[in-house]
Amino acid sequence: MSRRKTVFPLCFLLCVSAALLVAEPNAERLFREVEALDYQSQSLQSIKSAYDKLDDGIARDAQQARTDMLEAREKGDLAAYWEAYARYEKLKTFRMKGEESNLLLGRIMAESEPKKGEYATWLHQRSDSYNPLLTLDFSSQGENFPYRYRQQIQRAPLSEVTLPDYTQLRTNSSQVGLLKGWGLTPDDLTYTAGETIQMPYTNQTLYAIWSTGVRFVGETRDTLYEDVEVGEEVVVPTPSTSDSSAVFVGWYDRGTNTLLTDRETYTVEGKGALFEPLWKSLKIPEVAPLYYPSGALPKRTQLGVGFLMQNTGTIDLKGLEATLHSDSPYVTMLVDSLILGSLSSGRYATNNSRFATTGLLAIRGGYNTFRFVIDDAAPSGSVIEFELTVSDSQDQSWSLPVSFSVE
Repeated sequence: MSRRKTVFPLCFLLCVSAALLVAEPNAERLFREVEALDYQSQSLQSIKSAYDKLDDGIARDAQQARTDMLEAREKGDLAAYWEAYARYEKLKTFRMKGEESNLLLGRIMAESEPKKGEYATWLHQRSDSYNPLLTLDFSSQGENFPYRYRQQIQRAPLSEVTLPDYTQLRTNSSQVGLLKGWGLTPDDLTYTAGETIQMPYTNQTLYAIWSTGVRFVGETRDTLYEDVEVGEEVVVPTPSTSDSSAVFVGWYDRGTNTLLTDRETYTVEGKGALFEPLWKSLKIPEVAPLYYPSGALPKRTQLGVGFLMQNTGTIDLKGLEATLHSDSPYVTMLVDSLILGSLSSGRYATNNSRFATTGLLAIRGGYNTFRFVIDDAAPSGSVIEFELTVSDSQDQSWSLPVSFSVE
């Protein structure tokens, strides 16, 4: 009997202790522990471990609160639902404070790599106050104007950032010059334009470094004339492209809206210019008959043919028209010309699509399609040759041979 009297009180105490532990949410206890940390003397690893435990506790308590809310809703217990909801919302307050974040950042910056990067990445994920900011200052002082523009980038430390180059700019090169790169000071080049760098640990500003010059940027050749002066003449290079269907329109400077055509030299104005080649180019990826296979077109039937086109040039094409021609004596054309309208650079369209898109389109629908009839005298299995031509309002044209077989 004496042994039973000893066991029962012990079990009772264990049960009471367990109940007390369950009564207090785990995350709240862990949060009190991280608040009591000494951010000056304790090791960064011990502090990180404490916060990692807190994150785990928050995740468990959040899941329990969601479960309790669901059960309370199913039972119709409104009081229990709002109690669980209050617990869930309170978890959002268990965050690192700005003062603690700043103390940790100061200690992290004293670490050597790779620990510095590891702790900084962890702090960015854990703290709402640590968000390094990279400011790009494009400012330039011209003779008759001040150019002021700033761009700010906010990302995780050590993440990749590609600095702007001429392709992201819409500046007047004759006034501000050419973007050479970026500097930690307004006068010294630290990074070249377009270079990819790592996001800094702390707030930093990079200053645009501008230089005088004339640049001709082509697909296969980049010609740069540096330190030019007003009135100086530079040779206009001959552009080249791998696109065999492209037609050169001229060298274009977007900043000053200057177009160079059939010129061997350019006279420098202001601080310079940035010229890019303008190309007209049209591809026809697909031509297909409607509803019938191209290898077995029926005779004595009105047939429709549509096509897909893509503007692969650098400028918009306007006033587009298409014609379909055949010298075959077995073909009678009913509709041999189509009005297509305009097609923006980089876009796809069919002969009758309502809108141009950035992706491929299906050829379909009888509206605005070529129409023809194959004579009954055409030999079965014979191939009939066509030529599809698309031209713009300036009489530039692109042709494609097309062939279909008779059923």
